[in-house]
Amino acid sequence: MREWRRRYGRATKIPSRLVEKFQRVRTHAREAWREARQQSDFSLFKPHLKKLVTLNRQMADHWGYQESPYDALMDEYEPGGRASQVRALFAELRPQIVTLLAPRSKRSAAISQDFLRGNYPIPAQQALNREVAAAIGFDFDAWSH
Repeated sequence: MREWRRRYGRATKIPSRLVEKFQRVRTHAREAWREARQQSDFSLFKPHLKKLVTLNRQMADHWGYQESPYDALMDEYEPGGRASQVRALFAELRPQIVTLLAPRSKRSAAISQDFLRGNYPIPAQQALNREVAAAIGFDFDAWSH
């Protein structure tokens, strides 16, 4: 009931005209994104992204927040989460990430990116994803029921 009430509260705080506008812009943006990807031209998508960001900020204002507009947006996927928590987490992880990636970034120019354009059969991708998930501790048995 608590989750239903939370979702209902969020849904009813947004004026219907804003919801309609957001859905319309999102639909156009999705099509622009497909075309931009196909043509490898971000400029085709950029104006749509600006509109989406503006509309998301308006929705955050309607939902309300205490510290950051991102708190209101983050609440959709991580109820109670705060941008300040994410900033603190990444501030803590940054030194390790930089240490981990630094050697790779120096040689990235020399690494061929041909693998990005390869043909990778879906069953092989699924098998790899399953292997990686198992390696990091995902319990498939717990989710199979």
